[in-house]
Amino acid sequence: LRQPAERRGRVDATLVLGVPLASFALQAGLVRDLEYGLAWSALAAAAFYGSLAAWVLGRWHAELRLLGESFLAIGAVFATLAIPLALDARWTAGLWALEGAAMVWIGRRQGRLAPRVFGYLLQPAAALSLLQAVWEAPPDLPLVNGLFVGALVAAVSGLFAAWQIRRLAQAPAWERWLYPAFLAWGLVWWYGAWIVQIADQAG
Repeated sequence: LRQPAERRGRVDATLVLGVPLASFALQAGLVRDLEYGLAWSALAAAAFYGSLAAWVLGRWHAELRLLGESFLAIGAVFATLAIPLALDARWTAGLWALEGAAMVWIGRRQGRLAPRVFGYLLQPAAALSLLQAVWEAPPDLPLVNGLFVGALVAAVSGLFAAWQIRRLAQAPAWERWLYPAFLAWGLVWWYGAWIVQIADQAG
């Protein structure tokens, strides 16, 4: 705030990004013996940086917008990290897929590419988590099991992302190509979930 106007919008990446990363590494050592200690730490960091972002953007939106958005991105990363630290692969996959779809929607509404890219990357991450759960989980009740529900969530999230890409007013050419990719992605998860569920129950 005390810098000249032409330098006020700049962000010191070492301080803004380095401090939470170094602090979280130290925190991991402090809570390594506590159950879900690191998950709670990540959630607390997400709440702290989310609140800090809301305060900065609310009070100094024009002057410190980049700083506020940096805090918001750090909070989103910590919130994403808290999910696999606390939950198993099935819940992680579903929540990551939903978060990815939400980020794509936010990015389209705000006309910003970075949240959309983050959302696109969360979709395959969710799929990998779900595939890991397929090998680890025992057979469960039909339709009301975590694997089937997680696959449906991944399907709906992929189709929703494709719909949001379709509605983009302006987007790079490479992003336009993601529309058929996510459309096919969602349909594969949708039909695959039903086919695997029917095969498991019939077998």
